[in-house]
Amino acid sequence: MNNHTRREQLIRLCALRVRYRQAWQSKAGACQLAALLTETEHQQKRLAEAGKAQEKPGVM
Repeated sequence: MNNHTRREQLIRLCALRVRYRQAWQSKAGACQLAALLTETEHQQKRLAEAGKAQEKPGVM
């Protein structure tokens, strides 16, 4: 993953966190909160996997 892609994924993750917080504060429905939380978790997982894949080539 290049730095541009990683940056975009980090921005997406931050945006999802903000959207979740705003939805929670506005007392959104459980389904909407669950969908936002699931998407946030998926994005965190993608970043973690990409970080591990980026580390592997340099490991001896």
